[in-house]
Amino acid sequence: MVLPLLMALPLSVIVTDPTASLEENAINGVDRAALSREMNLGGYSVTENYTVRNSRFQAGATMSVQAVYRRVSGKSYSVIARSGSSVLQTRVLG
Repeated sequence: MVLPLLMALPLSVIVTDPTASLEENAINGVDRAALSREMNLGGYSVTENYTVRNSRFQAGATMSVQAVYRRVSGKSYSVIARSGSSVLQTRVLG
């Protein structure tokens, strides 16, 4: 049933271009929905995990980063944990 989904979307997402293909209208609708979410998003916080490996030396490193986005100030990043090869941590992960 498509009707309940359409009722939950803003009108700007539902409107289609009669000259565009079904696929183009679907993609445009997804793009408009994403833009609407971004414009109404006040902020978010997420933990990002990065892992690198060097197969030549059998070494690896990981880093956990707290990423915070606020509409008024943009993104900020804070390293909350590091482990593994110090060379990979400083040269690759930063």
